Amino acid sequence: MAKRSQDDDAPKDFQFLQQDASEATPSDGAPVPPDFSNVVAGNSVPYLPQQDEKLEEAESLPFVTTDSPNNQSGASAIELSSSEDPPPPTSPVAQNKAPSTSRPGQRPQPAASKLAHEEFDSGFTPANESALSLAKTSRQPSAILTGYAVAVTMILLFLVLTGKVSLFGTHPLESLPDIKPLAPNEFKRVPENAALPEGHVLKLGESKRFGDVVVTPVKVTREPLTFEEFRTATAAPDLATEPVLRLWIQFKNVAEDYAFAPFDADLMSSRFPQLAVDENAQVNSFLRLEQGDQNARVLNYLQTSDSNFVLSGQNSGKLIAPGEELLTFVASEETLPALAESTDASALWRVQFRKGVNVDSGNGVTTLIDVPFSVADVNAAPIASTAP
Repeated sequence: MAKRSQDDDAPKDFQFLQQDASEATPSDGAPVPPDFSNVVAGNSVPYLPQQDEKLEEAESLPFVTTDSPNNQSGASAIELSSSEDPPPPTSPVAQNKAPSTSRPGQRPQPAASKLAHEEFDSGFTPANESALSLAKTSRQPSAILTGYAVAVTMILLFLVLTGKVSLFGTHPLESLPDIKPLAPNEFKRVPENAALPEGHVLKLGESKRFGDVVVTPVKVTREPLTFEEFRTATAAPDLATEPVLRLWIQFKNVAEDYAFAPFDADLMSSRFPQLAVDENAQVNSFLRLEQGDQNARVLNYLQTSDSNFVLSGQNSGKLIAPGEELLTFVASEETLPALAESTDASALWRVQFRKGVNVDSGNGVTTLIDVPFSVADVNAAPIASTAP
């Protein structure tokens, strides 16, 4: 029996490593090599941690440490797979893990990756240097991107100057549906006291562009309405009315490639119920007269679309091509209040018209304007220029 080493307190599972090969001799006196039958092939026995290191090492090694009931020394034994089932491969961290240098009773700190420290200390790796170079290059504006930004800015500026785009958002009354897409009994009513968008108040003789049309309120006259036959344009003098107020408006088509009708009798007479002529009628276009604490609402003349006669000189529903102009009028009902005779009374005519056509749906797009004037201006308003 070989002499035992001085480390009698070493764990029993590792006592075979303490044998001195030179002291173990067979009967013929030849040295006997150490017996490694207890070592699993292909795996060396790792460092056995101290008792207070079990938790740390169990989390870092690919083995599970358990307390052996036969281990009287209090050390932890390492469970290995049997030779029939090869042990699981060890991770690179476990293979490169250096033995712990902690003193007894001191909890070791997790070992940091040497490779990670080397990369941190040496600065950027080649991959990081490439990424940094790419980031610097991407920050340099290209000529194509700059040109695109300039083009978009110029287009936006053009749309703002022509009134097609607003930088302050779109007013809910800026664009309204046409009466044609609406159902027979459907009516989109705008409250009479609703404030219109900025720029939708035009004085007599003032011109302004809305969408694809330039609008100019020209004058207000007081005269009877006359009619003509729808198909033959033959005059019907016996159908003339009492004198009414007329607001004459000139429209100019400034669209680039399509014709449309900016105004017709349907827009002038639109209301709900369709044939209402009393104060309960809901309308978007009307005349209001005021003097002191007196005021009165005057409806537009009711000209039904199914009539065989049309208003002479109104040019209702006439299509105008780009660059063409149309002079038409909005007429009041025959019954005028006493305020219409007072030259001190002020008046405001709200008018609904088409400012263009939606290219996707083919339906007209309408809007509203307010035209303020005085009763004293009737029959005295100058015919203004219609410059776009």
